[in-house]
Amino acid sequence: LYVSSDLTLLHLTFQNIIENAVKYKDTTKNECHLKIIIEKYNERPSIRFQDNGIGISESHIQNIFKMFYRIQGTNKQISGSGLGLFIVKRSLDRLHIDIDVQSQENIGTTIRLIF
Repeated sequence: LYVSSDLTLLHLTFQNIIENAVKYKDTTKNECHLKIIIEKYNERPSIRFQDNGIGISESHIQNIFKMFYRIQGTNKQISGSGLGLFIVKRSLDRLHIDIDVQSQENIGTTIRLIF
């Protein structure tokens, strides 16, 4: 697979996604992991970030890309500005890259970037 893009914006995007996977890991699990998989998805290049962290409830998914949006009431006290995924979405929009987020509480989150 070959993709030509803005390295700075891609680096910022990867950094935010990976930092969130670490920040929202589920410390009650014996093994925490983040898998990064490069593959074709519907005949398009794709990068999938799949973790087994605390997950995001369905009621919050539609809001995670809003500026300053923070999920309250998780089982951890997490500091942050609520800008990380907002910046990710804005960067990806500029690069014409689609993003899909699937998540289940206490199971984990999968974020797919589709080029």
